[in-house]
Amino acid sequence: MANSMPNLILKPTFPLDGDRIESRSWILRFRHPLTWIMPAVGALLPFFAGMEPSLGVIGGVLGLIGVGYFWRKRNFVFRSRVVRDLIAESNEQQDRQLAEIVESYRERGMHHYAVALGKFILLKQNIESEVHDGPGGVSAFSEEIENLVDKLCANVCREFEFAAALDEELGHVLTSRSDERLEDLQERRSDVLMAISHSYNTLYETLERVERRMEELEKPEPEPSLELLKEEIAEARKVEAESANPDEVILDSLREEIDWAEEARERFGDTSEANLGRGTVTEEGGSE
Repeated sequence: MANSMPNLILKPTFPLDGDRIESRSWILRFRHPLTWIMPAVGALLPFFAGMEPSLGVIGGVLGLIGVGYFWRKRNFVFRSRVVRDLIAESNEQQDRQLAEIVESYRERGMHHYAVALGKFILLKQNIESEVHDGPGGVSAFSEEIENLVDKLCANVCREFEFAAALDEELGHVLTSRSDERLEDLQERRSDVLMAISHSYNTLYETLERVERRMEELEKPEPEPSLELLKEEIAEARKVEAESANPDEVILDSLREEIDWAEEARERFGDTSEANLGRGTVTEEGGSE
């Protein structure tokens, strides 16, 4: 519907539900052929070997014990797979929600906002792909990157809607014969657009930094040597003297951007929401 507004609140990916991870891990084990093959072989082996059939019960039990021991040893593999699946599902849900918002702008004739938000989605997808699919895997760093990017994109969605609402108000202001109202609207709209542009620049720079970090992780370890060790020590001292931890540089940039965006929204958010009659966007989700 052209007049229906999609939910502007993105549900964050992290923290993941521990119970859901555990239940999915058990389902994967249950569906794995090995779970059934080992007990079946243990139970049927005495029969085919011409042994006492009652030994099949013991063989089946031993097969189950063997399966349990095998899966305990590989528990990390299953949990990692489930975690990756849950992250992918969450990100796909967020992307569908963002796509609905993009489509709503197309339906309202605001194609410039649809194109711009679409570029945010691409940046978001590329950052998530880098931090979760790279050699580092799922880590505390990738979780915080994901949370910060989710939060930043949620801020951006609200900023786009503020800008769209101000555009819709423009027709009334232009015919209000009030230069003050026009100047106020232009100032508020400029603040919103500047916040959106600032967020895009931060996300773009984050992607570049994350790509460089992943490239460093993928470099093969060189053969150890005394000269190389000296070079590494000198380089480490140089990096320590010139900059902070590269992971913290990336995270701090996103944290600062979110703080900046929230401060900017305080300047124009309440006024634009109260005057435009679109409902107040809540932090939990939906509109009031």
